[in-house]
Amino acid sequence: MKISKEKKSLRSRKGFTLIELIVVITAVAFLTGVVGVNVQHTNQQTTIFNAANKALADLRYAEEVAMTTHRRVDFIVNQGANKYEVKYHSDGTYVKSSTSDDDDLIVQLGSGISSGVTITSSATGNTLSFMEWGEPALNGATFTGERSVARFNSHMHLIIVESGYAYLAEEVGGSGCGFTICH
Repeated sequence: MKISKEKKSLRSRKGFTLIELIVVITAVAFLTGVVGVNVQHTNQQTTIFNAANKALADLRYAEEVAMTTHRRVDFIVNQGANKYEVKYHSDGTYVKSSTSDDDDLIVQLGSGISSGVTITSSATGNTLSFMEWGEPALNGATFTGERSVARFNSHMHLIIVESGYAYLAEEVGGSGCGFTICH
């Protein structure tokens, strides 16, 4: 009878077995790894979105400059150099940045705050122009529908429609338009 009391007292002790500790530590390590990967993915998505959002603002600014100066302005996407720039069509001089009168509007992607961001295509060729009254044109002619001015990292698009309205969209594939509007 003495043996059964000892067994009973050993079983009634509070604590964790080695196996229970190993299972908990493994689960915590796994969850930490998953969260770390998701945070890294979210940071990259934010960087892409911020770069695309800046390009959207610069595109709208190019249209505004064309309307206020009554001059044709070109929004030029250079996929090979991973940059875009805004120039006056008549003489090729750069439009000054909206934030500084000293800086030409040239945006180089892939370094600094846009590290890891690349322009992967453009459905407007390389140059989208805004005519003297702000209407968008390709090769000097207006167009119908919508066009991707630049695609960033193969899924975030800067879209412009024939009215001059520009927006960001993510490529979602499938049937239909294949885009979802980003807010």
